[in-house]
Amino acid sequence: MFTTLLSQETRTLAPKLALIAGIGVLIIAVSLGLAALKIPLVSGFLLMVSCLMIAMVPLLVLLQVATSYWKSMHCDAGYFTHTLPVTGGQLFWAKSIFAYIVGLVGVFWAIVASCAVFVQIAWMNGVPLNEFLSSTLDSWNALPLAIKTLLSVAILVQLANLVFPVAAVMSIGAQSRWNHLGFGAPVIGFILLYLANQFTAVFGMLLLPGGIDTTTGEFSWKFMLPELIEALKDGTNPTFIGMGSIVTTSLLSIAVVCWGIRSLNRHLSLR
Repeated sequence: MFTTLLSQETRTLAPKLALIAGIGVLIIAVSLGLAALKIPLVSGFLLMVSCLMIAMVPLLVLLQVATSYWKSMHCDAGYFTHTLPVTGGQLFWAKSIFAYIVGLVGVFWAIVASCAVFVQIAWMNGVPLNEFLSSTLDSWNALPLAIKTLLSVAILVQLANLVFPVAAVMSIGAQSRWNHLGFGAPVIGFILLYLANQFTAVFGMLLLPGGIDTTTGEFSWKFMLPELIEALKDGTNPTFIGMGSIVTTSLLSIAVVCWGIRSLNRHLSLR
């Protein structure tokens, strides 16, 4: 049944998401093509447009998925959705995992589009393509394995910490006790989620062991708080960045998701 639900999400949303991505590709391609003319000011503006689209397209596709979640789970379409012989939790996981996959594709799309923009900038500055690619790969290979691993893990985890709790907050805010607030209840929930994320991130960064020493690029199980206090005393910048925020924000996300699924299973309310 999960596969069926996931397939239905794909059939319903894929055309809309492809349209958004296609428009983004078209705008970037046209902007880069015109920027190649090297017209003063205009070329710089067009490169800025390309960079803006790189950031906007992943956000727009996730916004489209979030809108679909709200409408299909808690608005008029929800009356049909919840007649399906599945639990609210199964619906939540199918829709949120689809959103996570869309987010991963969006990240990949942004990386590819960014490479295209950087190649264009290098070409406009007279840097040969092979030289640019070689220097980029050398810079990546020069990074310590710990940094590359943590960077990859952080992208995967933080995307999950965005997608799953946001879906859960919408379902929590849709409970009947907050019906009078309309979509204002999820909005308030988003604000509270953001504040809680900031608090738990700072807590984990400072008080949990594990992080990156920026001077050596190596991972160690030190605490950031003593390093930060020492740096403040000496009037210098801290050289150790704690990575415990990955753990604490993930625990917060798990708690919010459990609450959201419980709301769907026990306190379902439709608009």
